[in-house]
Amino acid sequence: MAFLFFWEEMTHSGLAAERVGVESLLLAVLLLAMFAAQSIFSVRLRQLLEPGATIDGTRLVLLQCLIQPTKLIVLPATAVALLPFAPAAAFYQHCAALRAADVRTWRTGIGQAWRLTRRGTGQTWTAFGLFSIFGLLIWINLFVLMAFLPELSRMLLGIETEFNRAGANLIFTSTFFRISIAVTYCVLEPLWRAAQVLRGFEGESITTGADLRRVLRQVTTVAAMLLCFSARAEQPIPPPQLDESISQTLQNPEFSWRNPRAAQKAQLPGWLEALQNGTRAIFRGINNGIRSFFDWLESLIDKRIKSPGSDAAPASGLRTSSYLVIALCVALILGLVIRQWRTKPAVVAQAEAVNLATVELADETLLPTDRPEDEWALLGRDLLAQGETRLALRALYLGCLAHLARQQWIQVHRGKSNLDYLYELRRRAKGYTGVESSFAENLRLYERSWYGEHAATPQVVAEFVANVERIKSHA
Repeated sequence: MAFLFFWEEMTHSGLAAERVGVESLLLAVLLLAMFAAQSIFSVRLRQLLEPGATIDGTRLVLLQCLIQPTKLIVLPATAVALLPFAPAAAFYQHCAALRAADVRTWRTGIGQAWRLTRRGTGQTWTAFGLFSIFGLLIWINLFVLMAFLPELSRMLLGIETEFNRAGANLIFTSTFFRISIAVTYCVLEPLWRAAQVLRGFEGESITTGADLRRVLRQVTTVAAMLLCFSARAEQPIPPPQLDESISQTLQNPEFSWRNPRAAQKAQLPGWLEALQNGTRAIFRGINNGIRSFFDWLESLIDKRIKSPGSDAAPASGLRTSSYLVIALCVALILGLVIRQWRTKPAVVAQAEAVNLATVELADETLLPTDRPEDEWALLGRDLLAQGETRLALRALYLGCLAHLARQQWIQVHRGKSNLDYLYELRRRAKGYTGVESSFAENLRLYERSWYGEHAATPQVVAEFVANVERIKSHA
């Protein structure tokens, strides 16, 4: 992170010449700290393979501060030649995981790391090729994830940030590529270091037999476990004691979910059970009364609808309750129609003329949504008739933004710039090429006249209005 910040600061900042000394010193200190932390990581991996190995941490860290900075020059030089690159990278990895006997002097440490590097060069190149392919796949995945992460945050969480507004311009920048490569390095470097530590351990085991001692410890541990199990198996547990232990274990709370639900009725106090039974009886009586009322109403309607000469209802047709529902719906619709017919139409008040004195167009905090787009257009025409072409262009531009906001192509916000509106329109109005090009042209005309020194002539205002009409034709 410090390196990326240093790169951006020295590339774009106007104070780079003043800060280069202090920031370079701070970056060098952080680089040595990173080398020391990577060495500690390699040593701990080595101790997992060989627990009995002694590690001189102080000498090892000092050796890293002496050797590791040279790879900033050696590795780029070997990358140009390509052939010695993988052995050179493995050499610096072996230097980070040396035992106490190997770091008595810096010469012995370098000699031991060089011997491990020379042993199995083909294996080093095989590992380097596999890690190169793996690293490329990781970089592609992280690049795609970082590219879509702002849009996913907007879709899932509704968060609108500067990264969403930047769109594709965010991806195709050198900063974005540098960040993706740095994240890929943070993911891949520990795996490459672990592979080299394992390779160095196997190379030393040829002369020290450390791998045989490790296998012997594992075999001893397994044999001790088997002896313990066999010793316990010689003393069988009686079946009654075993059943009692199983029953007690199943009664624990963590196993209670396995037991079937008890069918017995929960015991309640006498007064609470009487209250419960009384409440159920009241609701049951209310239910029966409502059902009896509707049965009586249905029988009464059946008697009225039946013809005098027939004793039974027709074999087909709607039920009596259906006729009742239809009648109620018809009555409700007729009532709504009569009420709407009797209601007098509201008198539409004529829109008041826009008061020019109340609109401070020079105020930069003025938002397009403060007034409808029709009022902005009326204000622009009035100002144009008075000869105030610059203010008229300002009013027409705010009206254009209000129209785009009404079409939901942009979201007006006080913190957005004109370029933000253009990026947002480009993202949301895909397929409407005429809208984007017309608004871009209007934005150019407006900024040249409002913020620049170009005169807002009537021809410029007429061209601006023509572009607005083309935008409205795509709505």
